[in-house]
Amino acid sequence: MDFAVAGGLQEFGMKGTARFLEPPAEILPFIAAAGKPKFKGVIVANVDLKVNGSGIFGKFECYLDAPGIMKGTIEPDGKMVDAVVQFTPGQWYIWIGQPEPKSMRSGVNILGIMTVNSYFCMGSKIPNFPDIPWEIRKHIPSFASASGLRGGGGGLVFGASFDVRGTINAVVAKGNFQALGGFDIMLRNYSNMN
Repeated sequence: MDFAVAGGLQEFGMKGTARFLEPPAEILPFIAAAGKPKFKGVIVANVDLKVNGSGIFGKFECYLDAPGIMKGTIEPDGKMVDAVVQFTPGQWYIWIGQPEPKSMRSGVNILGIMTVNSYFCMGSKIPNFPDIPWEIRKHIPSFASASGLRGGGGGLVFGASFDVRGTINAVVAKGNFQALGGFDIMLRNYSNMN
C-alpha cells in the first residue's frame, strides 16, 4: 500500500498464491509460496493485482501438474492459464489466454493423448481473430480469409480446440490416429468501417 503525499491512498497492491490438491505435509508458508509449483500433483494459482489512481491492473497465472493425468501446456513446467486485466479511464480489457500464437492459449494435456486449449478476451481492445489453422487450410487451398476483418478493436473473441493423437499397436496392424476440432467466435464493433 502506498499513500499519496497530500493524503489518501495512492496505490494498493495484492500478491498471493493458492495451492490445491497438495499433500498437507508439503504446504509451504503463504509468504514463500509465490512461484512455480515445486511438487507433483498440484494446482498453483498466482495473483498480482494493483489498484492506483490511474486504474486497476492485474495478472493471473495457474499451473497444473498431475503426472500421467493432466498437465498445463503453456510452458514445460505446467502453466495452464495466463490472464491479464486492465481497467483505466480510456481502456479496459480482460484476456484469459490469447488466440495467437496457439502457445498463448490456456491449455491442458489429458492422459498424454488429448490437448485442449482455449481463450477468452473482451474489452475496448481485443487481440486479432485467429486465421484458419494450417491443418484445415491445406485441404482447401482456394479459400482466402478476410485478414482485414480479423483485426483487433473493441469487442469479444473466444474459442477452443482439441487435438487427439495416438498410436495403435495390434498384433496384425500398427497405425497412428489424429482428430482435430474447434471453434473461434468474434463479436467486434465495426462502427468506424465504411
